[in-house]
Amino acid sequence: GINAEYGSLTIPFFSSISREAIVCQSSLSRSLSAAEELKTRSVWTIDLVFILHHHQISFKYFTVTFGVAQSHAKLSFYEKAYLEDSDRVNMLFQKALKHSLPVFVREVLDSELEEHMLVAPNLSIVLVDAAKLQCRKCPKKRTAWKTYHGHYILLCGVDLNQRLYIYHDPSASHGFCETNMDELNMARKSQGTDQDIIFINLP
Repeated sequence: GINAEYGSLTIPFFSSISREAIVCQSSLSRSLSAAEELKTRSVWTIDLVFILHHHQISFKYFTVTFGVAQSHAKLSFYEKAYLEDSDRVNMLFQKALKHSLPVFVREVLDSELEEHMLVAPNLSIVLVDAAKLQCRKCPKKRTAWKTYHGHYILLCGVDLNQRLYIYHDPSASHGFCETNMDELNMARKSQGTDQDIIFINLP
């Protein structure tokens, strides 16, 4: 389970999503503030799992670490959150296990992610290292972070011909972002992410 930088992270829930080639358009039915719903300024992936479960959204959560990895205490990004949240996050993992929530401790292969995103209207919440991810459409390069910086994005489409993923970035001021598949996979496998990813299956 990993921490994201947004204390006011907005998690979008889409009532309808259509995908054509490299275009992903959505109709937003509602959005909620994870910080307000969770009563915390530090949002971890396991928190998002319980939000999705509460809203009865079909999902599968994959991570290479069950609970909080001790190695994160050495990363400056996690320094404060690690001390404050370790017990709470570990308890949530145990609660997920007790209630048989779909939490799988294994990595997601690049090919698995491609296959999941090829099926409309599937989505994926992905924890990435923002220092290693660059949108091809954003005018500004990510130069603010030289070390690991956890950040959630919402994958909503894939273009195999151009080897691109289309995604929504809560910090972007424009519409949808896009990035090279190899770059996305590198960013989601960076040390600090635990390769956290949530597959969402919409009806």
